[in-house]
Amino acid sequence: NIVCVYRNTTISNTISNTASETAFNLTKQFDANTLKALNRLSVDIYGRTNSDSILPGTLTFTLKLGSTVIVSTGALTLLTSILNRGVYCNCKIFFETVGASATARVNAYVSVSTGLGTEVTSVISSNGTISLDTTQNLVLTPYATFSVADADNNITIEQMEINLIG
Repeated sequence: NIVCVYRNTTISNTISNTASETAFNLTKQFDANTLKALNRLSVDIYGRTNSDSILPGTLTFTLKLGSTVIVSTGALTLLTSILNRGVYCNCKIFFETVGASATARVNAYVSVSTGLGTEVTSVISSNGTISLDTTQNLVLTPYATFSVADADNNITIEQMEINLIG
């Protein structure tokens, strides 16, 4: 049983000219006690990024459920002068248990196209469980952080879709 629980209808805010972790305005709230044991969330995010021509630095992409980090790429090195290149994140969250001490496992793939058929990627494979409290409202939110604050370093999410499986 697969149900689409979120699909954006507008493009996100553009994150640029900051070296602070910044939330995108595309979010999905899961009300308290709605996530069940053995549920899976499948999150697909597609976007575009640009980078500075001299010192682009790095980009870190993060996905949080409530205040818990579900996915963090670490610093992905950007090439200079990336123009309108694709960003893709595919994340699977598997809820083993639910409640105040819920546990989940996560697998994710994040890719940033650098042009000319190349990309920088981060593959996150769950090496244990992540603790969550599913008795509280949990908001799924993507974030971006550039290491260099520059107006040319920017990222926008064009599509975000979340499916609940189970």
